[in-house]
Amino acid sequence: MWGDAAIFLEKQIEIKGNLPNLLYAYGRSLYEAGDFSGAVTALTQSMDASGNNTDLHNQARDLRERALQKGGTILPASPERQSNAAVTREEFDAALDMFARFISAHKRMTFWSHEGKDYVWVERPERRGQDLLHTFLKARFLERVNVFEELDTGAGRLDILLQFLGGLTVILELKMCGFSYSSNYAASGESQLLHYMENRNCKLGYLIAFDARLTMHGQNLLSGNSPFTVFSKFVDMRPRAAR
Repeated sequence: MWGDAAIFLEKQIEIKGNLPNLLYAYGRSLYEAGDFSGAVTALTQSMDASGNNTDLHNQARDLRERALQKGGTILPASPERQSNAAVTREEFDAALDMFARFISAHKRMTFWSHEGKDYVWVERPERRGQDLLHTFLKARFLERVNVFEELDTGAGRLDILLQFLGGLTVILELKMCGFSYSSNYAASGESQLLHYMENRNCKLGYLIAFDARLTMHGQNLLSGNSPFTVFSKFVDMRPRAAR
């Protein structure tokens, strides 16, 4: 997975230094995982270090331009290495918003096929969404996060449990919503999430809804009666406009 590749390459850079080919590979891994701003930084460093290697310089420049076109920005230098910084809920929440924008803008139609007169979800769309989210989070937080999938809770398996540097622990439940997946089905993710949170003694959870509802898009799915802190995030998956 691209997130795991980014972690490996970052370690190689720490060991071997800012070699231009390593920096390019690291930048491409971040790009493929959807961390376009991180990719811009790494690819710029690869260009600076490329010297007389014109081909590598041009490859890094072209990929950096694509990252910028997809919303990447040039990040300010941080006085503290990211790998040493504790992750806050606000930072994680912002990363989920970034993930939602990335999927909606660049991966949305990979979840659909066109059959007959309308669109239908591809096979196992929740698994596809979970894989993309896993990869994105590993690329975004690198060694500041441990990602655990499909953990047994005694009455089902939770989708994703995250343990961040600094102590933050979060459980995520992913649900498709719209077309063949009803709003009630997506809303049922809240009760599953609460069960998993209680079982794992986790106080923070997110219901991630890949929302394809044409007329009710973004409508709240949570009951508001949770004994824990639960948030929802919506990923716009609408394959077409309402008729």
